Amino acid sequence: YNDIYDHKGFGVKLQAGNDNSIDNNTIYDNHGVGVEFAGNTNRNGIYGNVLHDLAWDGVLLNGASDTQVAANVIIRTNQEWPDFESNPPDGNHNLGGIVLLGTTNIEISDNRITAASAGAGNRADAAGVYLHNNTLPITIETNLIQSSTGHGIYMSTSGAKAVIHG
Repeated sequence: YNDIYDHKGFGVKLQAGNDNSIDNNTIYDNHGVGVEFAGNTNRNGIYGNVLHDLAWDGVLLNGASDTQVAANVIIRTNQEWPDFESNPPDGNHNLGGIVLLGTTNIEISDNRITAASAGAGNRADAAGVYLHNNTLPITIETNLIQSSTGHGIYMSTSGAKAVIHG
């Protein structure tokens, strides 16, 4: 149980690694993403965290596989367009509450996502859950997604098929 806050970067960033669990933390007021898994990350989980008031995305999985994102509360993400040095985000950041980019076998369940992408100048297609260039299976179920500036769930033209049910 950690309080992770007021960083110029991300709350938690896993560049590579398997079988990790990020759970029951409070992550807030960071100038980047709340939790990001990038690169070769497999069989990881993000469970029961409270992520709020983040400059960029709540949870970002970029290239991850066999990962579960469950029972998190994600509130007021994507609050700023530039980072703390006034640089705009690259194409992989500032897309939504939960973002999946190039992932395989991901489950997003029982999360509460509110007020994603509320920052001025944010991307028009940002969303509570944002999907791009993923490989099945992607399961999105029993989440509460509300009050996003863009979309509830957004799948780009190369977003891949997802199972979305309540």
